[in-house]
Amino acid sequence: MNSRLVSVKPISAKAKNRFANLMENNPVCIVEQDTGSELFLVSENRRYSFWVSTRIGSNRFGSKVDGHWEVLTIND
Repeated sequence: MNSRLVSVKPISAKAKNRFANLMENNPVCIVEQDTGSELFLVSENRRYSFWVSTRIGSNRFGSKVDGHWEVLTIND
């Protein structure tokens, strides 16, 4: 299988709930789509999918950093 894998860390209470209840505390996700500034991820158990921002910094609208998830490692 030629899938890109990433490890994520939940930040918000909502993400921590999804991490525990849907992802079974497994941080490994499969990258289904990469836009360059966001990743569409599917949990390894295939029960949860979500977008996560890979942007850093801020602009006039506020922080660009994802408030729910942190991408820890990316394996190509």
